[in-house]
Amino acid sequence: MSQYLRLGSFLVVSVVSLLFGFVLLDPLQMENAFVLSGYANMVILSGLLVAAFFPSLSLNALRKRLNRSTLILLTVCLAAALFMFTREGGGFKITFDEYVITNVSKNLNQQHIPFTRISVTENVAGIESIDKRPLAFPFVLSLVHGALGYSYKNVFFLNFFVTAALLFLVAKIAERLLDRKASYLAILLACASPLLTQNSSGGGFELFNALWLFLVAWLSMNYWEAPSHRRMFQLVVSAAFASHIRYESALIVIPVAGILLAKWIQQRKVELPWLTLAIPPLFMTLAWQQLAIASNPGKFQYETEGSGNFSLSYLMPNLEKAFEYFFIPSAVYPSSPWVSFLGFATLLSILAFSLTRGKTLYGGRPERGVMLCYAAYITALLLLILCFFMGDLAQPISSRLALPFVVLLTLLGGIGLSVLYSHNHFGKTCVCGLTALSMLFATKVYSNPEYTTANRINKKIDWVRSFAEELPQGNYLFVTSMPHAMEVFGYNSIYTFRARQRLATLKVHMDLKTYNEIYFVQNLSFKTEDEIVKLKPLPNNTLGPAVSLEQVQEVSLIPFNLTRISRITDIDIEKDFMPTEPEPYEPGETVQFRYVSDKDFESWRKSLP
Repeated sequence: MSQYLRLGSFLVVSVVSLLFGFVLLDPLQMENAFVLSGYANMVILSGLLVAAFFPSLSLNALRKRLNRSTLILLTVCLAAALFMFTREGGGFKITFDEYVITNVSKNLNQQHIPFTRISVTENVAGIESIDKRPLAFPFVLSLVHGALGYSYKNVFFLNFFVTAALLFLVAKIAERLLDRKASYLAILLACASPLLTQNSSGGGFELFNALWLFLVAWLSMNYWEAPSHRRMFQLVVSAAFASHIRYESALIVIPVAGILLAKWIQQRKVELPWLTLAIPPLFMTLAWQQLAIASNPGKFQYETEGSGNFSLSYLMPNLEKAFEYFFIPSAVYPSSPWVSFLGFATLLSILAFSLTRGKTLYGGRPERGVMLCYAAYITALLLLILCFFMGDLAQPISSRLALPFVVLLTLLGGIGLSVLYSHNHFGKTCVCGLTALSMLFATKVYSNPEYTTANRINKKIDWVRSFAEELPQGNYLFVTSMPHAMEVFGYNSIYTFRARQRLATLKVHMDLKTYNEIYFVQNLSFKTEDEIVKLKPLPNNTLGPAVSLEQVQEVSLIPFNLTRISRITDIDIEKDFMPTEPEPYEPGETVQFRYVSDKDFESWRKSLP
């Protein structure tokens, strides 16, 4: 009776959480609720994680687990992660996304607010916005900032340890499903995967997402083999944390719920710890965040020509590109056809054996059935990505979306190679040849990772940052289309279009000498008009006739385009005219933005020297 009372209570709490998450609040209230509770929500969720796993982290429990073979495997994983990290070295690989993640983590660390800073005046934020990415990874990164002190490099070192942990987890799953050889072969294939290597030293959360996905799969195996309240709570709270990593991560509750229901039906009883009642309310911040973002489509949507972000019309074109990504080698995207071939071959073999020899394959091995469910889930996620407007995996900026599936391919490839190795001398020769070909191909790719080095926008950011680092010590403001990146590196910045609308404010700061200098980073392109080549600013890359500029440096990183840094020498407000376009954001009419009050601004102004 107690168990059914717990289940009923859980359902009631879930329904109430759904109502508060999706129905009872308007978008502005959702934004305010997210801002006020986002950080606290992650603290509570992390506390529940610690409570769930603390008994497993006792000295006696660790002594039992850290035997000689485990320590050897852990050492191999660290060495493999170091190999992967040093192929490209730490650096931001995906423009804007990775900078924004670090930007949010900086605010979480320093102010405990889930904002990305858009424009700053000295240390007072002129305007901030909530970001569309869930908070789990920025929150963990903010803890690293708290322990080591803020540095944009912290995210690269965090991803190094995330890579090592993911390799260790994949190896343990391979060993659990088959044998120890499969675990080491899976690690080898991971080292031969350009996509994993690229992300191992980047600033994104894709590897972190894969780590938690496979951790939930591991905990599901544990629960199915020996169900208990403690193991169930570990599984549920881990799934809740994993739901806060990527936009689609909350879908992980589907396989978890399926595993729990199947076990309850098998046992003919319901098991539900009281602590699980705390889980549903922790999902409300996800709903508030995404619905607040969706209330301003211009902030979130892509230019999709009316088809929307997701549509079945994208599936077939993206499926063709996915085949190209997995099996056709190219320098423009991080992929290995050898790893793909081994992974898909093993996957097809498992599917064939499941249909013809299912009892032999799964009899007495329930962990294999559980892992098959998660393999199906990861495959379904890939199909979902292929229905996405940005689901072209052959594009370097989108390839990372396939990372969980690529990790699955390395796991399956390791299992397939281990089975082949165990057959006969010919099998051993084939395994040696296939692994050698995989590593040789990867070595060639790593010698010139064009999919990363060809990112011209990153080069432009690095060029501007190099200019800023060479300036004499002082206080500078950069007017730029990339303020998120400049904020990450510790430089005051403001969006070009916002500076254009706030020229009077900039004029005040010039008169007050708030900054040593104000620099304008401008993007221009060469256009032919009447057979005359002219240099024209790109959209939202001009400050109007009121601003006098003194050119300092310029560089061309993209054909027919120029990036120029100019010093703002004067602002004559009388020459200014407001842009004909309406302001993108009006205070009080849209959510996602917090404006500094007059009182705060006056307090800051009085603090000036």
